[in-house]
Amino acid sequence: MRNKIIRFFPCLAVIVLLGILPAAVRAQITTPEGKAANELFQAKKWPEAAEAYAAIVKAAPQNGPAWFRLGTSLHSLKKYDLAAAAFEKAAAIMQFPGAMYNAAAAHARLGNTAKAWDWLKQAANAGFAQPDVLKADEDLAPMRSDARFAEIMKEVTNNVAPCTTVPEYRQFDFWVGDWEVQGPMGNPPASSKIESIIGTCVIFENYTNGPYAGKSFSYYDATINKWRQTWVDNAGGSSYFIGEFKDGVLRFEGESHARNAPASKIKMTFFFLGPDKVRQMGESLAADGKTWTVSYDLTYTRKK
Repeated sequence: MRNKIIRFFPCLAVIVLLGILPAAVRAQITTPEGKAANELFQAKKWPEAAEAYAAIVKAAPQNGPAWFRLGTSLHSLKKYDLAAAAFEKAAAIMQFPGAMYNAAAAHARLGNTAKAWDWLKQAANAGFAQPDVLKADEDLAPMRSDARFAEIMKEVTNNVAPCTTVPEYRQFDFWVGDWEVQGPMGNPPASSKIESIIGTCVIFENYTNGPYAGKSFSYYDATINKWRQTWVDNAGGSSYFIGEFKDGVLRFEGESHARNAPASKIKMTFFFLGPDKVRQMGESLAADGKTWTVSYDLTYTRKK
């Protein structure tokens, strides 16, 4: 466990999270006391480091990184009860999955099985993504024969690349492809190439219709359980949407911005019509603020 905690987040707790902490906490970390404590921590002088971080959290109770490193130092001293309390405090302040995981490990060492499972599940739910650590950690050895461990291992493994494994991220895959795009008026078809990029976390659109071109960037936002899309074209226009997928249909609502024009409310709906066909319908809100009218109705046919 000692090696695990140190390699786990070598600088994350004091550097990455620094930016989201209150100013008073950031100042505390950069004080001479904070620097001295960090030096003791890096030197693995656990008794001295624990004493130094204990003094810091006494003076600044909302210093999450200091609570985390206090827990690390105490765990390394095998003071598991105090370590668990420190990790729980760090987790409450920062919502940091690493702190939740280490709270579970400390409780496992204490034989507090119920609390260990609870904190381990919280860590997985919060995005803990270290399956190798979970598999090898001596602290959790008594828990591995339980069926719950395999379930948590699966969730932690999924956290490594959630966009490839969580079904919600795959809801818009029916739009991915190379398409001819035809409007209802029989004009020459436009072309749209839709790609899955950035670890399949983003649906990226490249649309061209003669001299007109635009691109959109769509992704599932797990914080609100909805889709977001941003569209920008070469005429200086842009649109921003939030949408929800239901019954094979993705319905967006948003706002359109054009040059020299006020923003307008719009809707956009995608219909999955089979493996080789998609319908995209756009609507705009009339000046009366009540009436919606169809602004475009497009059929995507997959290129052979």
